[in-house]
Amino acid sequence: MIKKLSKQFLGFYLLCLISCCFLSPLSAAEKNPQKKLQLVKKELIQINKDLKKTKIKKTQQAKKIQAFDVEIANLRNKLKKIGLAKKNTSKEIKSLKIKSSALNKRIQENKNNLAEMTRALYQLGEEKYLKIILNNNDTSEQSRMRTYYDYFYQAFETQQQQLNFDLAEIATIDEALAQKISEYDILLQELKKETDSLVTERKNKKTYLAKLNKKIKNKKSRLKTLKSSRKTLEKILKTLKKRKHREKMQRLSGMSFAKHKGRLKWPVNGKLRHKYGQPRANSGLKWRGVLISAKTGEKVRAVDGGTVVFSDWLSGYGFVLILDHGKGYMSLYGHNQQLLKNVGERVKVGDIIAEAGSSGRLGKPGLYFEIRRNGKPVNPAKWMLARKKR
Repeated sequence: MIKKLSKQFLGFYLLCLISCCFLSPLSAAEKNPQKKLQLVKKELIQINKDLKKTKIKKTQQAKKIQAFDVEIANLRNKLKKIGLAKKNTSKEIKSLKIKSSALNKRIQENKNNLAEMTRALYQLGEEKYLKIILNNNDTSEQSRMRTYYDYFYQAFETQQQQLNFDLAEIATIDEALAQKISEYDILLQELKKETDSLVTERKNKKTYLAKLNKKIKNKKSRLKTLKSSRKTLEKILKTLKKRKHREKMQRLSGMSFAKHKGRLKWPVNGKLRHKYGQPRANSGLKWRGVLISAKTGEKVRAVDGGTVVFSDWLSGYGFVLILDHGKGYMSLYGHNQQLLKNVGERVKVGDIIAEAGSSGRLGKPGLYFEIRRNGKPVNPAKWMLARKKR
């Protein structure tokens, strides 16, 4: 009986072993969501590197515009850093002034106390003290007087030491304050210099675009320029759509973009300058997304959670950020002055992903916004809430 059971158990064990050999084992990356994310991020970074090498060659005009946009973005970053340093220095100056004021008040009080003590000592005099000690036979009284005088002199000495300490401290604070005020003045000069540079760079770009627009004013030239920009964008979207680990990202996301249709918040609050499907001036093409008015530097928010699959400058669109929301849905944000998220980063709905601007060939600041389904543009207005302020 025991031998029979042993044979049955051995047979079952061998069956399990054979099954395990033929079944595809789950890799460590498949079991671990964090490793999945790392795989997704690694692939996206590599794809973006490859795209930079294989993208359609930029024209001289596109390179010039990109150079303007990069320099403007760098100047904006410098201004932010200087502004932050200025703010912190201003706080430090305020703090030092408060300390200085409190210390000066204490020094004055100490000086007044010492003056009072000096007057009291003068009035009492050394001779008067000796007379009290020599003429008084009461030893307890003599002891009390000695204690009183010792306390008085000790208090005077302590007050004097505190005054000397405070005077040394106020000298250190005044020196630090002078240093911070000097730093603040330098920051103001730097701020003015960089602001002037930014204004000049924007004027130079505006002048260059005006000249360029004159050259491509005819319909044929404009159509060629727009088609070239669209071709580059389509190539990027097609490459991103075919990536190996896209399914992994979709399984990790656990969300459905489609369920949010009609309930998404707009990425910025401005009015629509151009609507989806409207004809584009002097080109014969139509708008594949919407152009929304926005202030320079206005915060651009993700319309839904997703992964950053592209974050770079693109001819015709300026600084572009593309989010993959899974299930074939992507959203695109163009003409930003600065991109705040990197390729592979996960974002939540409402996260700030960029700052609006006028990069690319956009004259006035705004945001170009697209929604794509399986690579094809769809009307964003059908996906968004009625236009209200956040």
